[in-house]
Order: sequence, then C-alpha cells, then structure tokens
Amino acid sequence: MRKSLPKGMNPTRLENRHGGGVPDLELQWSTGSAFVELKAPRSTPRLSSENLKIRPHLFSFSEQDWADSMLKGLTPQNLMEDITDLDFTTASQSASLASKDQKAWHARRFANNGLSFFLQKTPGPSSYRLLSPYLDQESGSLRLGLVCETKDVALMWYALRLCAEMHSLAALRLDV
Repeated sequence: MRKSLPKGMNPTRLENRHGGGVPDLELQWSTGSAFVELKAPRSTPRLSSENLKIRPHLFSFSEQDWADSMLKGLTPQNLMEDITDLDFTTASQSASLASKDQKAWHARRFANNGLSFFLQKTPGPSSYRLLSPYLDQESGSLRLGLVCETKDVALMWYALRLCAEMHSLAALRLDV
C-alpha cells in the first residue's frame, strides 16, 4: 500500500491498544488529511442502490468521471461546480465488516460533519472500493456509500484526496 501512495501523501498507521474503533490509517498531504479504515474481506460485499440527500460531493461520480477528472487535472473547486443535485441515487453496502467500536467511531465522526473512509481490497484480481460511512436516514444504522470502485490504485487515491478536499470546501460554504 505504502508504495502506491502519491508523492507527498504521508501515511501514519494508527495503533490503538485501548479500543475505540479509531481507523487504521491517517493520510496527510499539503492540502488536507483523511482517516481510512482498511478492509480485505474474503468475499466482496454486495452493493445496493440507495437514494441519498447527503454529501453529493462524495457520491456523485462514476469511475469514468474520476478517471476523466484525473486526466484533465481538475481541482476540487472544478468538481464542486458540477454538483447541483442534492437528491441522488448511489451504490451502498452495510457496514457489516466493521466492529461495533469502529461503527460507533465512524457514526460519531459523520454526526459531527467529519469525514472518514473505508478502503476495501476486493478478493481475486486487485480491485479497490473506496467507501464513505454515513448514517441511514430511516434506520439510523451506519452504511457505506461507494465513492469509487476501480483497479487503478492511483485513481482511488485521487478520488480519496479530492473527496476530502471537496468535503472541506462544502463545510466552508455552509459556514459562510
């Protein structure tokens, strides 16, 4: 994993011997940071469609959109200009791979408008799912919304970085 990180992205592995569900990794770069929970399930969890009204800046892009954006060198500001719909359909999965403490940590982070990610390496041919936790509006349970699914690890890191930066921009816009 460390070898695939873009230049300038500094990983810190977090060891928490006292529980609490803190993610495995914090990534830092010159314009932001993100907490990432690493998962390698034996089988790929099933995705389902879900209508959301939250954080369109995380869930509005397909793998092809991310690839086109990376190729064009788009910034978070460029991408934020394209997002207008606040009610949209996205792919999601349950947070069944997470422990009770991990679910609680990510739920508290989401409730406080924080951002975190789950990075799943799918079984078989190397493929990655980048997911962001959110609280289901009806049940209150923690769910994972698909941010990007790709075999291109560079694209996955690009999506993670831009999502974190777009989240910061969205928070700043709410404060204005």
